[in-house]
Amino acid sequence: MKKILYLIPLIAMLAAGCGKKEEVKPEVYQIEAFPLMLSDSTEFELNVNGYVKGFTQTEENKEYKYDFNYTVEVTDPDGGKAGNAEGSLSGKNAEKITDLRVESQIVVMNPVKGEYTVKLEIKDKASEAKASGTTKVKFF
Repeated sequence: MKKILYLIPLIAMLAAGCGKKEEVKPEVYQIEAFPLMLSDSTEFELNVNGYVKGFTQTEENKEYKYDFNYTVEVTDPDGGKAGNAEGSLSGKNAEKITDLRVESQIVVMNPVKGEYTVKLEIKDKASEAKASGTTKVKFF
């Protein structure tokens, strides 16, 4: 009887460890940004691309679903806000996805000469985990 009493805490610890969820650590990487002049030198479209990995994928009916929000913020050389965009990516696939491409376009009006900072931030809806990355782009 005493041997069984010693086993109960051990079994409880093993059961608790097996039920532990995998920690989600999303990552944003390989961010690129390039400006495209729209009409004259006062209006540019800034194309932003980046990749995300490590986001939650839940299995349901033999499909893997993902869902996250993203925000792109553009800061001018003086630290002022030059533009932003928001969006979301969601979908399902027959297999787990290793990474996804995020694309966004932002119109920048009357840009000043210099180096702009572009920040891409994502928020995984299932885990509430966040990740971000930045890159620089020069105007003129």
